[in-house]
Amino acid sequence: MDYRPADQLMAGLDRAARLLLEEPREVWQAALLPHLRPRSGRSTFAGVVGARQMLDAVLADPCGGHAPGALVRMEDGGLAVVTGVRGPPRVGWRLRYLEG
Repeated sequence: MDYRPADQLMAGLDRAARLLLEEPREVWQAALLPHLRPRSGRSTFAGVVGARQMLDAVLADPCGGHAPGALVRMEDGGLAVVTGVRGPPRVGWRLRYLEG
């Protein structure tokens, strides 16, 4: 199944959600809590790290970017693992260089 049309349709919302999740915890919890069931607690937000990574992958792919967990070869020949995105205002990738 080709999910690209749905990804393109939702890209603006995905970007807005990802930018919100880049804010300090108190900011995104305050923004999201009113939209949850009344008995929702802090454990409701346990999947935020996974949500960030999923949104990073969905948003990076159409642009030729690298999703978290991707192994990339650097210009100097070294290897690094993509651990997430950084930004705004300038968007880039967070990397963890591998010894070797």
